[in-house]
Amino acid sequence: EMEEQALLAFAGKRAILFSESGLDRIGCSVGDTITLTCPAGQYSYRIAGSFKSRATDVEAVISSADAVSDFGPSAYGFLAYTAADPDAIMVQIRDLFGETPNWSRTVEEFNTDALSTVNAFLQPMHSMTYFILLLAAVGIINNLLINYMQKRRSIAMYKSVGLSNRQNVKITLIEGFYVGLIGAALAVFVSYMEIQTIFLVAGPKIAMTPKLSAGTFLAGGGMGILVTLIGSAVPIYKSRGMRIVEEIKFES
Repeated sequence: EMEEQALLAFAGKRAILFSESGLDRIGCSVGDTITLTCPAGQYSYRIAGSFKSRATDVEAVISSADAVSDFGPSAYGFLAYTAADPDAIMVQIRDLFGETPNWSRTVEEFNTDALSTVNAFLQPMHSMTYFILLLAAVGIINNLLINYMQKRRSIAMYKSVGLSNRQNVKITLIEGFYVGLIGAALAVFVSYMEIQTIFLVAGPKIAMTPKLSAGTFLAGGGMGILVTLIGSAVPIYKSRGMRIVEEIKFES
């Protein structure tokens, strides 16, 4: 609705859009009129709306017609416009500037550059994720092994009355699956609440909300269950070489 109002305002008299931080800085609000000093003189602009932006060098938006008539091409520091064939137009612009230093990008090129920069920044964190997963696997295997040591005598007694290795494997895997499922569910819930809390606290500083994918959380939970099932191989291996008589006779 505000976008439609801004387009209608641009079609009429001089209008301007301000960032919310810019409005706070100048102490104005939507609907007020301000005077801008331009190379061609002073002109009154009505504040038609506001927008959110994390950029520190973008505070206002005016129509291209007013920019041409009031400021003139020599005052332009940044130009943005649409084209049917952006790549072809970009080649023409770069040829036009020749040896003159300039920064020209299509939206696709800008997004590609920005994404590569963000990926380079986050790469150490991605690598750390696998290291944390390895530490978690070691911890899970250690806990499963401790659990097996506490249940050795019980397992030996079950084997003495007919529990087969196949049945023991099934029991261990089922136990590992449910332990992993409970741990994964708790981890997903805590992670979701933690992310929401971070953006709630940082909300005044970050003008955006996180777009959380359910697939990411489910994949993380699935990896936790898989690691637990893989770790169950250790107590299974230990129980295969168990000496039943000694385990029943000596409880440790």
